[in-house]
Amino acid sequence: MNFTDALRETVKLVETGKITTFGKSFDSTWVTLKQGDPSFHLIGSLYVASRAGIQINADCPKQVRDYVMLALKSRWIEPIATVPKNDPTLMWDTLQS
Repeated sequence: MNFTDALRETVKLVETGKITTFGKSFDSTWVTLKQGDPSFHLIGSLYVASRAGIQINADCPKQVRDYVMLALKSRWIEPIATVPKNDPTLMWDTLQS
């Protein structure tokens, strides 16, 4: 298995909450949320906030900023949030849906 295949396999294991090490599997205590998942946004009485995002510094060259914006619009780059499975807001959102 080459490095790229190993990386893809690791990503799959992390995304499914299963991590394999030394031939043994165990459940992760973390969950990865993607944009569009029910718990990705935190909803308060007066606001809605994303759990994750990106910030482009004002000193970032315009060409780089434009490439990042293209990648975000094309969904080549997506914000994700990794939170504990026992996060109270995650459990509340799960109960509501």
